[in-house]
Amino acid sequence: MRANLWRGWNTAAYVAVLLANGLANAIPIGGRTTGEVSAMFPVLATPASYAFTIWGAIYALLGVFVLLQWRPGWRELSVFRRIGPWFVVSCAFNIAWLLCWHYLYIRSSVFLILGLLLSLLPIYLATRRVDGSPRDDAGLTSKLFVQLPFSLYTAWIAVASGVNGIVGLKASGGNGWGLEAYWTMLLLLVAAGIAYAAFRRYRDTPFVLTVVWAFVAIGVEQQGAAPIVAWIAWLLAGVLLLLALRIVPARRRRR
Repeated sequence: MRANLWRGWNTAAYVAVLLANGLANAIPIGGRTTGEVSAMFPVLATPASYAFTIWGAIYALLGVFVLLQWRPGWRELSVFRRIGPWFVVSCAFNIAWLLCWHYLYIRSSVFLILGLLLSLLPIYLATRRVDGSPRDDAGLTSKLFVQLPFSLYTAWIAVASGVNGIVGLKASGGNGWGLEAYWTMLLLLVAAGIAYAAFRRYRDTPFVLTVVWAFVAIGVEQQGAAPIVAWIAWLLAGVLLLLALRIVPARRRRR
């Protein structure tokens, strides 16, 4: 009964997120598109516009994740019980952030995107353990449609939270006390550290590659405005890519 309840809520929450994101740019909400709001607050951490196409992959994979919960055999997976209400909470934060962003409540949007990140973390940790599947191809299917969506989603929001924080500083009437370039480089280092931790603990290559995708796009966008930021972004992207390809070893504690 409880599993059926969450399946229904998860489906409704996912549909609500799709509608909110579609209407945000179709109407658009607040009289401006998501990209237009971003253009109002240019910062040195802003990635090239092509980077945001990753949302198409994230939402498509999340759609399959939601559908799996209705399939006989799959809906009994313990991972769905472990996730519990967190997917609904993450969708609520996603929509709330979108509304704040479009209505230019930029400082409030910083707290909401951090809430989104924190609500994704329990889901990410829960999906690292997928067991009890009745299908022969469960290993591949689980990796593609249970683990992969939240690897991409969590990694992208981890970077986006930092970018949003820098935008929040600028929207508050300053540029981070004149230290915007240093805040951006700190963001790059922290995000790279998070990606390294995910790879070291879970061998999560998609997580690392998502951060690489973001870093390369930041470098492309900022190579004219801040070459030092661009080169650091590309350098860290190169190191993470070598890590993902297993060329740079990640030390892991043996049990």
